[in-house]
Amino acid sequence: MSHQLRVIMDDKAVMFYDKNTRHPARLRRFFDEMDQNMDSGIQLGAEQITSPQRADKISYVAMQLVRAVDAHNNNMIEMTAGWLVVHAPELDEVRVTLENDNFSMQLVMDKRGESR
Repeated sequence: MSHQLRVIMDDKAVMFYDKNTRHPARLRRFFDEMDQNMDSGIQLGAEQITSPQRADKISYVAMQLVRAVDAHNNNMIEMTAGWLVVHAPELDEVRVTLENDNFSMQLVMDKRGESR
């Protein structure tokens, strides 16, 4: 498993986040609140998911991370990347291919290259 979470856009690394980052208590509480808020439902693409599972939440937060990186929103990057390394430590890369105003996303898990 890598020690960094990476965002790769069109084969270019655009963000690195250290998985060993120590998160202050206020941020850990925020991660818990994020989790609770997602429990009531999330929008993944065109699909409304009323009872999201762990994988749905990971995809949703990864999508928010990509949007934050694209917008250079450092606060949102910290929150979403932090949530991902806490709740999905096996996630090594978020790979994005930009297509006009849309993007496709692949989540690459651990060094064995397992993905979803």
